[in-house]
Amino acid sequence: MLKIGGYQKLSLQDFPGHVAALCFTSGCQLRCPYCHNPELVLPKNSHAESYAARHTAFFDYLSERRHLIDAVVISGGEPLIQKDLIDTLHTIRQMNLAIKLDTNGLCPDVLERILGDGLIDYVSLDYKNIWTHWPQTVGLRKQSKTYQLYEAWSASLQLLQQSPIAFELRTTVIRELHPPKILEDMALDLHARGATQSAWFLQTYTHTGAQLRDWLPHTPPISLSAYSLEEMRQIEQSLKPWTPAVQLRIH
Repeated sequence: MLKIGGYQKLSLQDFPGHVAALCFTSGCQLRCPYCHNPELVLPKNSHAESYAARHTAFFDYLSERRHLIDAVVISGGEPLIQKDLIDTLHTIRQMNLAIKLDTNGLCPDVLERILGDGLIDYVSLDYKNIWTHWPQTVGLRKQSKTYQLYEAWSASLQLLQQSPIAFELRTTVIRELHPPKILEDMALDLHARGATQSAWFLQTYTHTGAQLRDWLPHTPPISLSAYSLEEMRQIEQSLKPWTPAVQLRIH
């Protein structure tokens, strides 16, 4: 059973060209201070009965509304750490629904199996930061562990580059974590990897509601703020020489 922390019945934005339902899985390996889903990263209501009820409700909804939706987005948290994810993907496939996966890319072995079995149609891969700024961005202190995770992310990006499945990269841009020089280095890194054809979406940071840093009292305080829309547009244009497919995602 997939541990579903919540779901959204309808979205016209999350899977390009599709009318989709979304489910959000519980648990994540990272502690990004700006994460706006702290209840998914650190689930407080983790009773098996609660997961079972949400799982049943979500799949009942899919069965009843298959004539209204044509896709499912599986997000998180981090879906790839769910041990029943592959069985769930098979179940959704049997409903003839397209599937989009949102992932941080830290489980390349699972991603490789899913890609090989043809169980997903589109992937949105988080691009947190360049390596030198990764620990602070993802909220992990042990540099050796962080480097292992970064290497796992790199492996996932390579898998997607080699796959016929369409994918995008996405970055939540925060002024303190992503100064212009760092964003330029991120673009240069993608250029060096040959990962410039798929879209790279820059999402403006917003502080609405609780964030993960509010749930972690022992985390060193960090100031987080957003660029203005005009600044984001300037950043977008400055990165295009290295990553022509970079674009803003504004909701």
